[in-house]
Amino acid sequence: MNIKQVGERVGMSPANIRYYESEGLIPPVKRTDSGLRDFAEIDIEFIKFAQRMRFAGMSIKNLRRYVGLVIEDNDETIPERIKLFEKSRDELKEKLDELQKDYDLMGEKIKYYNSSIRGTEKKLLV
Repeated sequence: MNIKQVGERVGMSPANIRYYESEGLIPPVKRTDSGLRDFAEIDIEFIKFAQRMRFAGMSIKNLRRYVGLVIEDNDETIPERIKLFEKSRDELKEKLDELQKDYDLMGEKIKYYNSSIRGTEKKLLV
């Protein structure tokens, strides 16, 4: 599959796919005799995975390291892979906690203004 087809399938521009590959966020993609990228299903799955990890906040550095460990294909790297995911998961949990606080604050404001419409509370400036 060519890069344009893959981009349409995963919702990413060909330029972003090339960037992911050049930065080591996905393993190198096989090339045709003429030098064009020829994506296999495993490449597409890795792109989707990398997208999700970046969306979840995994750093480029950690994702690059993870991909390098996967390419090594050595079970001895599994503990380091776990540590990378644990670090990213902990960072994501902190973000989720902050988002939960924001979500709760919005809920409080909605409740406040709904009661304000009914005239049961005084209006605040904030």
